[in-house]
Amino acid sequence: MAVTAPPRPSRRSHPARTAALPLGLLTVAFLAYVLPAYIGLDPGQSRLPIPSDAPWYYPALVAHIGFGSVALLAAVLQVWPWLRRAHPEVHRWSGRAYVFLGVLPGGLVVLAVTPFTVSGGGTVAHV
Repeated sequence: MAVTAPPRPSRRSHPARTAALPLGLLTVAFLAYVLPAYIGLDPGQSRLPIPSDAPWYYPALVAHIGFGSVALLAAVLQVWPWLRRAHPEVHRWSGRAYVFLGVLPGGLVVLAVTPFTVSGGGTVAHV
């Protein structure tokens, strides 16, 4: 009686594996479109109208966009299965960056910005 090795599992496509690359490309394209208007810190370049009665609005908006950019880029690293498998420490640090340098501060800042947003929507609504 011959002993045979068990069959190898097939390399089926995993949703996270197939979603990581398009998500990364979409994130980079979105940030390449949005960030140039705010990198120069010129309120005249803003995609949203700046209320004249809130001088802190533009700095808060820029902070929200900066923290949001960190969150978007870290989210891509979080859903990348290879990174999680091959470099778990990088995966953990990107998760911490996502929460503490992206989502939490960005969410707090947007609470100050939203009541003064005249257009009723964010950059996505203005694309």
